[in-house]
Amino acid sequence: MAIRDLIEREFQAFDKLAGETVQMWQSEILTDLMLVITQLGSTLIYVCVLVLVVGFLLLTSRFWEALILFISLLGSWLLNNLMKEMFARPRPALQHLVEATGYSFPSGHASISTAFYGMIGYLIWVSLKGQYRRAWHVPVLTCLVLVAIGISRVYLGVHYASDILAGYLAGGFWLGFCIWLYHLRKPYLRHKPYYPPTYYQ
Repeated sequence: MAIRDLIEREFQAFDKLAGETVQMWQSEILTDLMLVITQLGSTLIYVCVLVLVVGFLLLTSRFWEALILFISLLGSWLLNNLMKEMFARPRPALQHLVEATGYSFPSGHASISTAFYGMIGYLIWVSLKGQYRRAWHVPVLTCLVLVAIGISRVYLGVHYASDILAGYLAGGFWLGFCIWLYHLRKPYLRHKPYYPPTYYQ
């Protein structure tokens, strides 16, 4: 019990320090920017991006990639909702600069965006892996987007910093599973032997 209390106090101190550090930079321009960035983790944007990317993948006959991307989004959403119900942590008792409902831990924006945008970034990186000068930009830009989304949630007062970190971990776990699943079937698709037709007289 004493260890648990110690851990909780450490997290509270971390959340307070991180929250005060981020919110000390509040300004009208920065708030407007954060309101735009946080929309990257909204359901509407997820669905729009999913439709566009999956549509492109289907048009290029990349059915397995399309399915994996769908799994990355749906699975991370289900995992996040399950964890929220398990921990049932209230949101920060601060002024919320954006509407937010439900529990706080872990952050759905951080968790789902890590799995979903991370999977998109991984698929792009795999397709460009032979082109080093272009490929290295993909993971860097993906990480910058994820960090920006996480910071926006703390800045807007709807999450603790520990919610964001837990969201990254949960989303990273699901992303790793989706990448493993992607490669589990991919070798079969790539190296499936070709058997020429046999004609019988």
